[in-house]
Amino acid sequence: MAKRKPNWRPPTITYNAGYLATFAATVGQADVGCVGNRVR
Repeated sequence: MAKRKPNWRPPTITYNAGYLATFAATVGQADVGCVGNRVR
């Protein structure tokens, strides 16, 4: 694990359509309460 950790990168997650795309675009980070902002 120690050898692999320096080369690890988080996966890129892209949602282009559907519920997860809307959720990812409108909901904030957990440390600020995961508040959703309406898409207009």
